[in-house]
Amino acid sequence: MDYTQISTLITSVGFPIVACIIMWKTLQDSTAAHKEEMDAIRDSLNKNTVVLAELKTLIEDLRNEAGGHGSDE
Repeated sequence: MDYTQISTLITSVGFPIVACIIMWKTLQDSTAAHKEEMDAIRDSLNKNTVVLAELKTLIEDLRNEAGGHGSDE
């Protein structure tokens, strides 16, 4: 193989390989960032669920103290 054939091979095959590697790395980074974001959202949602359950209990207790009939469910 001479220099021209090697250069042609790298140009025709090398660029797509490098492009695929870069795209794969970008996808991996994006997936990791998405996982971190979703973990933060999951934590917030779980905390909100706890607070809503506490609020529901508080409202039911206040209704019962006021002579209400409990929840409307």
